[in-house]
Amino acid sequence: MIGEPAAVEPFALAGASPVVAEDARAIRAALAGPGRHATVVVLTARAAAAVGLDPDAPAAPGTPLVAVMPP
Repeated sequence: MIGEPAAVEPFALAGASPVVAEDARAIRAALAGPGRHATVVVLTARAAAAVGLDPDAPAAPGTPLVAVMPP
């Protein structure tokens, strides 16, 4: 999970690995960081918008499935 602290940190209680990132540079770094081997990546709506992610675009082969949380 990548995004603003209030939106992603509570998911740690359920076993997710939240990464706090609030600007485009930090979000891109999180996507390319150690979690890049994840099968599914969840971004907040703000994080997806910050990096220009199209939530309807299909995942490229060999890349994780990206889901966007509702605003």
